[in-house]
Amino acid sequence: MRFIFKVCASIYLVIIFTVVSLLTIIFYRDKKTRLERISKNTALFSPILLKIMGISYKVNDHSPGKGLTGKTLVAANHLSYVDVFVLAAVRPMLFISSVELSGTLLVGHISRMGGTVFVERRKYRNLRGEIKSIASVLNQGFTVVLFPEATTSDGTALLPFRPSLFEAAIISQADITPVCIRYLKINGRPLNMRTKDHIVFHGGVRLIPHMIRLFSHHDIEVEINVLEKIPVSGRSRKDLVRKAQQVIEDCYLEGLDWIR
Repeated sequence: MRFIFKVCASIYLVIIFTVVSLLTIIFYRDKKTRLERISKNTALFSPILLKIMGISYKVNDHSPGKGLTGKTLVAANHLSYVDVFVLAAVRPMLFISSVELSGTLLVGHISRMGGTVFVERRKYRNLRGEIKSIASVLNQGFTVVLFPEATTSDGTALLPFRPSLFEAAIISQADITPVCIRYLKINGRPLNMRTKDHIVFHGGVRLIPHMIRLFSHHDIEVEINVLEKIPVSGRSRKDLVRKAQQVIEDCYLEGLDWIR
């Protein structure tokens, strides 16, 4: 009964979100204002969706309150499609994702309505223009989220960060804010190798069965660690990527005995 309620409530919320997003697109013609409203819509609906799904989140700010303020490029590890809702629940943000996601029926639709910027990383001739577009958004003062792994990991380690889109931070002189996402418990029990795929969504896991498993749980705990900003001034793209991956990986591995 609880499972059916969660599914129906989520569908109802997505419908309302879609209507609100479409009205925002129609009535706000100025691009910056429209992006501001869309990011606020996503920030408003995300905590409600997480509540319905039984997902609670805790923010640990290691950046003396400065990490998610001002224009900044957030670099976060990527474990599941849930990551987007968890981060959006913290504050209004815009997200960068691959064009592959835009083609998925449900997640792609929600992402598009939520103001996600889709990029084609595999075609170099388009990448330069997309980097400039992201830099332009950063220069307008937005908090923009990048998942540098470019896909979700299996939860046992971070994948190598791809460096290309970090160039947008250098062009706009927007500092990098590393963010570490860790899923800690399911139904009150610590995550382990057997249960991690109930929340972690990675290659080889099918979307619909994964969503069914996810909705069958009543309590999932996730931790968001906002780490100290990395200034871009005087640093190369390679250095920024190496530093961001190092601090996020150190945070992710700390205390997670089940993946050692």
